Amino acid sequence: MSDDVFGFDAAGEQESGSEAEGAAPAAATGTKGRKKRKTPNAPKPLSITPKKVSFPEPEERSYYLCGLLPDCPFGSISFGGIDFSKWEQSQVPREGDPTRTILSAPMQVSGRVHHLTDVQKEAVLEGVAKKVIRSAGTQKTLRSMDGSRYRDFRPVAGDEPVATYVYMVEIESPTLVDRTYPPAYPPLLKR
Repeated sequence: MSDDVFGFDAAGEQESGSEAEGAAPAAATGTKGRKKRKTPNAPKPLSITPKKVSFPEPEERSYYLCGLLPDCPFGSISFGGIDFSKWEQSQVPREGDPTRTILSAPMQVSGRVHHLTDVQKEAVLEGVAKKVIRSAGTQKTLRSMDGSRYRDFRPVAGDEPVATYVYMVEIESPTLVDRTYPPAYPPLLKR
């Protein structure tokens, strides 16, 4: 029995107690005379039926051309998580595959087109209202009046509202807007 391998001895002969000698039929013992093991305390299967999930209705969005005027001392500023830049390099559809674009050279286009919800638009307006540009000699810095970045913020003479350099224009379609650089848009977000 020490050389027992699944009911066979070292020579490959079935040991005593096999089917030939009146043991249980093969269906009860498993394949090739092996005894079926009972798994003690086997885990019970869990139900994986998903619960009903409800998704909110998609928010209505509008296209906006957002950017900075050419005389802004910064190339790009973020308001409410939305990037406003002076210009970006234009992208044109790839030949033969209009779903993919490539950068065109060297055409620059003003601003950036964003597809925004009303909540995002309000976050942008709030962010623009809270930022100023401060001059210290020849260096200009962007300061936030809400104290999140500069807790000791105090307005000083010469602080300039960043809204002086920002535009945000609602457009019908991102492809049907004139984005020539520099833009001819007035600073629309100055309050």
